[in-house]
Amino acid sequence: MLTAVDQFAALESRVPAQDAERLRAVVGELQAELSALSNGRHVMVERSGHHIQVDRPQVVTKAIREVVEAVSPRGAQPVNPYRVP
Repeated sequence: MLTAVDQFAALESRVPAQDAERLRAVVGELQAELSALSNGRHVMVERSGHHIQVDRPQVVTKAIREVVEAVSPRGAQPVNPYRVP
């Protein structure tokens, strides 16, 4: 599970800093618990807003590759969706 750290930046201008920090901590804890339900991993992504796939596409790509590798049989060849049979 990927969590955008900077998604709370806009909130910090509207609420006291300690409240924004507490919200960030609580959301992080809840998402860590959620990822543990599926034996997942929780990654806090720095320098990213709500749209992690736009702000930090390399982090999303790495996470997807890790999941694919984890569920793929050892020695399996990657599928090339652009290969014409």
